[in-house]
Parts: sequence; structure tokens; C-alpha cells
Amino acid sequence: MEETGMEKRKGQKRLIILLCVLAVLSLLLLAMIKGRSPTAGYEAKTVTTGDLVTYYHFSGTVIAPSRSTCTAAMPLTVQKLYRKSGDAVKKGDAVLRSEQGTLYKAGQDGTLGELTLSPGQSIPQGGTLFTVADYDTLVVRLLADEQDAAALTVGAEVTVDFQALHGQSRKGEITYISREAEKASGGIPCYSAHVTIEDTTGLLCGMTAHITLEKDRAEHAVLIENAAVMTDESNNPYVYYVKNGRMAAKYIALGHSDGTLSTVTAGLKEGETVYTPIQPTAAADPMALLREEP
Repeated sequence: MEETGMEKRKGQKRLIILLCVLAVLSLLLLAMIKGRSPTAGYEAKTVTTGDLVTYYHFSGTVIAPSRSTCTAAMPLTVQKLYRKSGDAVKKGDAVLRSEQGTLYKAGQDGTLGELTLSPGQSIPQGGTLFTVADYDTLVVRLLADEQDAAALTVGAEVTVDFQALHGQSRKGEITYISREAEKASGGIPCYSAHVTIEDTTGLLCGMTAHITLEKDRAEHAVLIENAAVMTDESNNPYVYYVKNGRMAAKYIALGHSDGTLSTVTAGLKEGETVYTPIQPTAAADPMALLREEP
């Protein structure tokens, strides 16, 4: 059945209207694209300046380094006790006598410990009779792996926190570093060091401690938040920034970091604004942007 002239005119009119609507929508879409901010979908971060200090962290235990142990040189039977555990003794004080006629004395000044014997008790050769420890001179013993041990120096000042003392911080100084490695868990060689504390009030042997040693210090440095720094497939750091009204990317050079901030040694200056993608998958292709940089 042939279309009438009126039906043809109606079809042409509908086509013209559809084309006009599409044209208007295209213009609106183009305007939206042109008007969209290049920073949409990014969070702005400002480059600042300031001081940045980083630290080494170690775990330690309070010990009495001056300690002696008296053992039985031969099998013996206890005849008489002159002291009890907890007594203060001087070097040379009598502690016990054996039925074999041997008098055992304190080997140093300190506090008597581990004396749990009684008259008539037999002790095998090599058995422990008692200990003497100087609890007036306590230190914190720490272990450092072979990498961090290189940072330890006698005389270095540290800060020590004690959990048992509700996190109290006290000043200390490294006074001894072992020259022999110990095998820690995992077979990693570790080195022991002693920290002498200025104030040992309230400290007891066995208390745990957290030791902080300054690692690096940068003053008046250019700083950037770590969250604003991206890395490429080779782990080279770069940042997003706006250039000529478009999002761009450029490589930067970093110094040390405290886990939140990093020092910038090249590529940025104070006051510049960089951008972090709110949704990384929706960010501009960094490699394409970096290739555009001269």
C-alpha cells in the first residue's frame, strides 16, 4: 500500500525533530565535557615544608647485668645456711656450709637469690646453690638484627618506654654493644646492646621496654604526604598535578620517610598542589601522562 503525501511529510517531520534533539544532546554533552574540572575525582594535597625525624625502634628487657651464680664444685650435702633469698650481701659473706666442710660465699655485692636449699639436702656436682645480683644497677637489653645493629653506637642517646609503668618515657644511653652475633628466630643474626637508664625507679628485672633511637633528621625540608605519591612499575615515585588546564604527571625524588610524610629532594617545591586519585582505577593513565612530560 503506497504512502500518501501527508504520511511522508509526517515521517520527515519526525526525523527532523529527532535529529534536532540529538544535536541538542550532543551540544550539552560536549559542554559538560569541556566544563568538567580536570581535578574531578582527585583529592588535592599541598606540598609543605617542615622538620622530619625518623627513628629506629627496638624491643628490650630490663636485666641486672652484674650477676653471679654459685654452683657445687662436687656432690655435697647442705649442713648450714647463713643467709636466705632476698638478703643483701657483700662479696665474701658466708652463705652456706656443706657437710664436706666447704664454705660457699657471695661472689659479689648484691641481693641473694635462688637459695631454696635446706640443711640435709643433697646437691649434685654442677647444681646451682644460689645467685647474687646487683639490682641497684639495672639496664635494658635489646636485640638488633644485622642491618639495624650498624646504627648502634656507644654513647648514643635513646628514649625508653615501659609498658608496666603506664608508658612512662625515660632517657637512656647505649653503653655496651656485643661484638658477637646471636641467632634469633628465623636464623637471623642479632646483636645485643645495653641501655643504661638515668632513672631506674620502679624498674624490675624482666619488664619489657620499647627503645627509640633517632635515625635521620631533616630540618626545613620540602614534605609531601605519602598518600599523594604514586609509583610506576619500576617503583619510581611520581605525582599527579595540573598543567595547562589538564591533569599531568611527573617524576619526583624522595628522601627518607616516617611512614606518613616523606622529604622531597627534587621535583616539587613548597606550596605546589598535587592530586591523589579518589578511585585509582578511574585516574588518568599515568604512563601516558608521564610520556607527555619533556
